[in-house]
Amino acid sequence: MGTDWGVSESTVCRIIQKVENILIRSRVFSLPGKKALRQKPSEEKVAIMDVTESPIEKPKKSQRSFYSGKQGEHTLKTQLIIDLKTLRIICLASGKGRVHDFNLFKKSGVKIEDSIKILADKGYQGIAKIHRLSETPIKTKKGKS
Repeated sequence: MGTDWGVSESTVCRIIQKVENILIRSRVFSLPGKKALRQKPSEEKVAIMDVTESPIEKPKKSQRSFYSGKQGEHTLKTQLIIDLKTLRIICLASGKGRVHDFNLFKKSGVKIEDSIKILADKGYQGIAKIHRLSETPIKTKKGKS
């Protein structure tokens, strides 16, 4: 968007943040939030959890904490939890690019009701110890295909 309008990336980020804040204050736009994951659902509920990385400009301070080796650049991570049936975002959490997906989940403080099934990717290995109704792909051992 910045190149289309001839402004810097940071200007685009500031404008988007202002628009998001206006929408949230107007109560037209809202997310169910963390509380929706603590309530017992009336029917079987399945949630999908994943993280996305957004590139940012190189920060002046604490560059190392924002550097993502996987992406090879400085990033911000955003964790999304989505209701599989409605495909609506339930809640978001964000962190610096260096933070591991599972650590971001633990730091976000999201508590999920035991009856909600969680589907997550390989970045959430170990979530079964915290939430019994969770599924992650099985990691293959090194040297095996």
